[in-house]
Amino acid sequence: MIFRQNKMYTMEAKLKKIIRDSFPELLNFEFSLKYDQLKDSFAETWQIGDSKYVFAIDESFRDAGEHVIIGLLVHELSHISQDLELTGIEASVDIFLNDNVPRYSLLDERNADITAVIRGYGLNLLKLMRYLETNYPSYETEGLSVEELEILLGLK
Repeated sequence: MIFRQNKMYTMEAKLKKIIRDSFPELLNFEFSLKYDQLKDSFAETWQIGDSKYVFAIDESFRDAGEHVIIGLLVHELSHISQDLELTGIEASVDIFLNDNVPRYSLLDERNADITAVIRGYGLNLLKLMRYLETNYPSYETEGLSVEELEILLGLK
């Protein structure tokens, strides 16, 4: 149990460094991590008030490698960063479209992946996608595919 707590503490420290180095627009927000039993996703982001976010990571990722978790977190940070400038009505429309228009949701996921690549975390995202392919063969991404990531990263 102590090892798992230390792993989470270490990951929170890495998350702070990622934000400081690559997502400076998020420096005024507080972030925390927790593992939870999630029903329909591998990770969820919960906003609490105006300045706090909790990243919930599915229990099944507890033993995933650090690069995989970082890929997951950077993808979520990309969503938050993209949504920062939305006003109240724009945010409401964004939520509605994400929930009800599959094409919009697909583009939102792909944009988050592209943001992660631009910010320097493409390899982490690639490791996440390979992890998902291996451990969840029926999973179909709405974001960038492994092949698209490899091309963007100059690996193909």
